[in-house]
Formats: sequence, C-alpha cells, structure tokens
Amino acid sequence: VTLAKTPVTTETNSETNESEEIVKIEGVTDLVKTALNIQLNSGQLTGVLRCDPSTISSTLRSTGDIISLEGDIDLSDTGITGLTRDDTTSCTDFKGLFRGNGNSIKLAVGESYFAGNSANGNGRIYRHRYNGLFARTDGATIQDLEISAAGSINVEALIEAYIGNVVAQATGDLNLSNVEVCSGAVITCDGTSTSVTKYIGGIVGDLSAANDVEITDCTFGGTISGTAKAAKIGGMIGAVSNSANDKAFDITIGDSTVGGSVTAASGNEVGGAIAVIEATGAPSSYPSTARNLTLDGLTVSGLTMNVGGASGGFLGHKWYETDVVFTEDEGVTVSGGSNLTADGDTAGLVHTATGYWNVNTGGINLGGNGNAIAVTSGGTSFGLLVNNGHSDKSAIYLELAEDALTVEKSKVTLALSSVNVFDELVAYTIPSGGNIMENGQGIVSIATAGHALLKMGAYGGDALTYQHKT
Repeated sequence: VTLAKTPVTTETNSETNESEEIVKIEGVTDLVKTALNIQLNSGQLTGVLRCDPSTISSTLRSTGDIISLEGDIDLSDTGITGLTRDDTTSCTDFKGLFRGNGNSIKLAVGESYFAGNSANGNGRIYRHRYNGLFARTDGATIQDLEISAAGSINVEALIEAYIGNVVAQATGDLNLSNVEVCSGAVITCDGTSTSVTKYIGGIVGDLSAANDVEITDCTFGGTISGTAKAAKIGGMIGAVSNSANDKAFDITIGDSTVGGSVTAASGNEVGGAIAVIEATGAPSSYPSTARNLTLDGLTVSGLTMNVGGASGGFLGHKWYETDVVFTEDEGVTVSGGSNLTADGDTAGLVHTATGYWNVNTGGINLGGNGNAIAVTSGGTSFGLLVNNGHSDKSAIYLELAEDALTVEKSKVTLALSSVNVFDELVAYTIPSGGNIMENGQGIVSIATAGHALLKMGAYGGDALTYQHKT
C-alpha cells in the first residue's frame, strides 16, 4: 500500500506576509486522506494497518500542519471517528492549526456498522481511550468550527476513556476560538465499572499538563448522558487533571456560553462548565505553582442538569487549589432558564472550591437579564456560590468587591426541602464539627460600600453589613 501526502496549497498569510502550506479538506475523501497521514506519521505498530515510523514519517503530512476545512463534512456511515485516533494505549498528537472557516463536521463515533442496523452494541466504542474529532492535541489551535447537530459519540467505556466533541485530551497550550457544539450533538457514555475513570466534556474531555489555555467565543449546546460511573462530566471541560510533574496552568474562558443538557447517575463528578480541577498534593507545592482560571464573560444559559446524587453547580463540582478571577461586569452570568436538579448536596456555582476567588464588581450575576434559574436539591446542605470551601489540605479565600454579586431574587427559585445548612456565599468553611479557630478554615471577605467601616449598633443596610439577596 502506498500512501502519499495529502495535497497542499501554498498561500501568503495576509498578516505575516509569509507563505504557508495549507492542507485543504473539501470533502470526506480529503478528510480520510488527512486523517491517515496524521495518524500514521509516527508509525503504527498495532492493528491491521502497520508501518515502521523510521521509514514512513518523511512521506506523510506533519502533525503540525495548517488544515483548512473548505466545506461541511458528514462522517455518518463512513467508519471514520475523526482526524486522529488511538490504538488503545497511545495516539498521535495534533500540534497544528485547524481552520474551520465557519463550516461544520458531523461526528458519528460509535454508530452502527452499516446504515439501518441499530442492534444493541453494533458499532459501539468499547476500548478506544480517546474519542473526539481530535483524539489528542499538544499546542493546537482550533478556530471557526461547528460540531453539527445530530452528530454523536457513543461509548461504553471498558477502559479509562477521554471523550470530547472537539478534543478528547489536550496537553500543553490550547487555543479554541469560535467553536460551537450545536444543539442535537450527543455524547452517550455508559460503563458502570468504578475502577476506570471517564473524562467527558462537551468540548474538551480532559486538560492534562495544560499550560496556557484560551477558550474564546465558544458554545456548548449539545447533550451529555449515559449510565457511566466514576466519570468527570462538564459541559465544556470534563477535568483539568495535570500530571504529578506539571501542576501549573493558566486558563481563560471569555465570551463563551454553556447550555444544552447534562444528565448523570450518582457516583460521578458533574459541573456545568468544568467538572473537576484536580488537587496538586502536598501543601509545599502551592507557593511555586500558579494555577489560574479567569472567567471573562462566561454565560450559563438554558443549561439543564439532572444528577442522581451529589452534584456540582452551574460552573463545576470540585475546583481545588485554583485562583479564580471573575472579571469586572463580565465574569459569570447564570440565566436563560437554566435548571439544576440533584438528589444530593449541591451548590449554585461550585460544590467544593479551594484557592483564592477574586470576584470583581459585577463579577457574578445570578438570574440576570430577566431570565429565571432554578435549583432543586435533595441534599442537606447548599451554598448559593460554594457548598464546601475546604479540603484536607487547603481552603477557599473568597474576596467579594463592592457590588460583586447580583442576584435577581424574583428570578431565582430554590427548592431545598431537606437542606438544614444554607448560606448564600459558602455553606461550609471548616469540616463539619471542626473548630473555626483552628488553622485551615476558609475565609470570606466582603467589601463595604466605599470600603467604609462597619457601623456597630446599626441595623440592616445602615450597618453596611452583607444583606441577604434570596
């Protein structure tokens, strides 16, 4: 079998005035050629099609190429799962630039082997570790792309699995701009074994060894569901799971929207935007490890979450040791009829959070723009922002600037029939039954109007103390 390089076009970049080779995908055939070039570039030592990496890589396209999508692509009935894929244990990382040019790709991962045959299990993915348009990326840029409605990823995870419509697992830098996962795009993940973890994100399954990550003008409007256990499930990102040797990251989410629906059984970690940001480990590593998340115009609108146990909030489930900035007058808005239902303890934004939260003026708006939101919890504790502000090794420092939090009371419905611990900010800042005077507790700092001193002996708003909003 002779496999030639995918044809390229040489063009001049209008910004840099330099010539660049561009791989143009005009149809399914071009996509298949490009996918094979990328996947076989570093060799293939397992499966039916095998090749020696020492003799083949010079004849194929590079994983760092510029790829341009010239029209809409429908992968239904092709057997093609994306541009890159794994061989159960490893895969080729895409390191280049993908230009969608506003075009769409319809995924069909785990569909029936042939049209019309929907027999149980026929065509389903069982042992592919990385599932998405890009199995793995390392330093990639993906822009102006639509994952179209009616596309699907269907996995029953018998091994550790990473699942994302755009990227299954991203390492290093990642830049996503103007990427939309449309309503009707579906991820279904089953697999009830609790011994294998599933990382499931509407856009990216997992950020591992992440460095600088920029997500701008992106939208998730699809559906995530299934019977999976031991899963980390987020509307945008399943988890930030940096390795033991690389704990630092700088993630910015700007002018982006999370909607659609997320349905999960008990025994999972679920959040609207980023489900889990994993902990670093020993406290001695904290001072030298920068872990930054900036939320600069993140809107949760029309998101429906149904979770069969304890759940994260409209932003996340567990965000450990992360400094979060909610930017001024942009930050985060939750509205648009968003609805969260959980059988266990939950929170409005994040269930468990540690690190420094810097909420600037106008940084958080709940029920804004006149659109209602609702939370129904069957648990015993609830925090409107955070439920649990501590862990074994760290705690939250929540700093609210003047007028940082806006709650449209008439638009926020809380059904908390079993809750006996409630707080509008953080429900728990110490372990249950702990001593608040001992070191390790969370701290909440609230700026008064004009940073004036509290008026002792005054009542209500005259005292300049925090006034409840629900």
